[in-house]
Amino acid sequence: MLYLSQYFLWVNLFDAEQTRFIYREYAIKKIISVQGLSGTGKTELLLHKLKDLYTKSEDSRIFFTCHNIALAKKIRQRIPPFFDFMKVDRQITWNERLWVTHAWGSH
Repeated sequence: MLYLSQYFLWVNLFDAEQTRFIYREYAIKKIISVQGLSGTGKTELLLHKLKDLYTKSEDSRIFFTCHNIALAKKIRQRIPPFFDFMKVDRQITWNERLWVTHAWGSH
């Protein structure tokens, strides 16, 4: 962590395996499991992968499921600022190209 005036600057450096995960093309219907302890960067890694998939094709449709309602809400809140920070030009089209929801008890 680098301290600058009153703001904390987090520098997130991915290792080679994490970078490959973000930019590798996977077969359709392939299940990928990302596991790790708290604070290891799983969510950040998934946000980078989401941005890559979303910007790569205008026809992409992404359905992002989370374990519970609270996590889905938090991810939904984090996506717009993350896309702004990463300078994504395309507007997020919620419930047309991008869905974020919880997996348990949802219809």
